[in-house]
Amino acid sequence: MTQMTIGEALKLTTENGVPIGGYTLRLTLEDTRARNPESPLYERLDKLFVQAFDECQFTVIEVPGNSDTARLFGVFDGMKLCDTTDIEQHAGDFDVDLNTILDEVEDPRPEPGLNIGFLAQETHEHSEEE
Repeated sequence: MTQMTIGEALKLTTENGVPIGGYTLRLTLEDTRARNPESPLYERLDKLFVQAFDECQFTVIEVPGNSDTARLFGVFDGMKLCDTTDIEQHAGDFDVDLNTILDEVEDPRPEPGLNIGFLAQETHEHSEEE
């Protein structure tokens, strides 16, 4: 599978006629410090999501498996409503802030998983009833 930059994905999406009205970002971390609300790492990530996104939430998910393959992840989800032209800059700023936080964590440095999705812009018009 070929990876695209955010700019390439935005261009491809808009060229295919999908109007974009924002984006979502999911951060997953297996590191136990990211799941503990008393951990400085959790606190900093939570604060980052609250500051960077219009809406955000935290959950813990378990990937099922046997005792050797089952895994727990701390999951931070964020949603940002913004113009297409602002998404690349906003996501880039978020990435810089995230890496600053992760670089300051004692070894081992947590390795994040990031997934970005685009939100379609509302296209239907509302009519006023008299």
